Amino acid sequence: MAEEEAEAGESADGDTAGESTDNDADMLANVADPAPAAGPILGQEGHEGGEAHRSGGSGHSGGSSRSHSRGSRSGSRKKKRRRLAVLLVVLALVLVLVVFPVIAIWWYAHMVDENIAMRNAEAEAALSGPEPNSDGAFYALLMGSDRRSNKENGRSDSIMLVRVDPKRAQADVISIPRDMMVNIGGGVSKINAAYSYDGAAGAIRAVSKFAGVPITHYMEVDFSQMVALVDELGGITVNVPESFSGGNGGGSLKAGTQTLNGEQTLVFTRERYRVQGGDFSRAQAQRIVLTAIINKILDQPVTKWPDLVRQFSKDLSTDMSVTDFLSIGQKFYGKSVTLNTAGCPSYAFEQDGVSYVGVEYEEWQDMMRRTDAGLGPKSTIDIPEPQASNKKLGAASNAESPKDYKELVNKSLNSNSVIGNE
Repeated sequence: MAEEEAEAGESADGDTAGESTDNDADMLANVADPAPAAGPILGQEGHEGGEAHRSGGSGHSGGSSRSHSRGSRSGSRKKKRRRLAVLLVVLALVLVLVVFPVIAIWWYAHMVDENIAMRNAEAEAALSGPEPNSDGAFYALLMGSDRRSNKENGRSDSIMLVRVDPKRAQADVISIPRDMMVNIGGGVSKINAAYSYDGAAGAIRAVSKFAGVPITHYMEVDFSQMVALVDELGGITVNVPESFSGGNGGGSLKAGTQTLNGEQTLVFTRERYRVQGGDFSRAQAQRIVLTAIINKILDQPVTKWPDLVRQFSKDLSTDMSVTDFLSIGQKFYGKSVTLNTAGCPSYAFEQDGVSYVGVEYEEWQDMMRRTDAGLGPKSTIDIPEPQASNKKLGAASNAESPKDYKELVNKSLNSNSVIGNE
């Protein structure tokens, strides 16, 4: 009998001590669980009453109530244990699936920063505008160069001015013809020669004057680098505006929507001889490809971004770090992103036996004002007053092409000669 009482006491004590989180509930239960109406309290003299209490004997309904209360508390504790276990599992999953990958991504990004090919102090000194990680819109210059070695600058084979607007989740891409007639160093030349004279810094200054906007970032890349990136993405889907065969890249493509691999993408972005718009069509193809790549990257899980940036940055010269790319990308991730593309309103002409491209001054200023207002380069919405009265936007202050250009546009190949819509 004494052994039974000791075991019962140990069991009760064990339950109470083992559930420190239930102390308040136990105290309330003990207050609501008085001693039996008849017989001594358990542990006092009169062991028969205690025995009847434990066995639930007749005449001691209070013992039965206490036993039921203990059983209820025990069941409640088990439920709480299960809920606590589930909560711990959920927290563990959050750490594994969310927190740890994010930490790993940024750690990896810092490691990959070292792989960006070249930092150009002169080019970075030519940049201006908002802080890199601010939410305000900024302009970036994307250049593709035909440089054959690190000992020469070469010329910028393609020039794209990109306005990035994180708040609107919008990017506007405008191609500037590489043969645009401008003044460089006091003489008439093509705008891509600015890169040959002063490298990326010269190109930044020339484009900034031509567009009338500050340039905050630049990226210099060879379009041939896209082969590996496109293949890494599993190809990109584009709408090829027109069929061509045996042109500049020696390849062939049929018109229509299709998925291109890396090599096919390179053929598409290089062709200018077997397409209707010549270099205007090539610039259009580059905008189409850039848009497709951006869309495909934004569709990837964010955990894949560092590897994609690493792939893209192998021979990239830029003022930006991998963490800068990721920071900007995350502002767009999960949003409905708007990508607008256009070509600078321009036309081809010849002067003194040299082929140039001239700017359509009024149309270019209109396009830049719309772009700066966040309306998109091809918008027809009324331009807000701040941009409408801004004489610098699209002023092309360094342009040297004829001011009277209307007839020249009608007589030559121009930016409206390209086939299809982007």
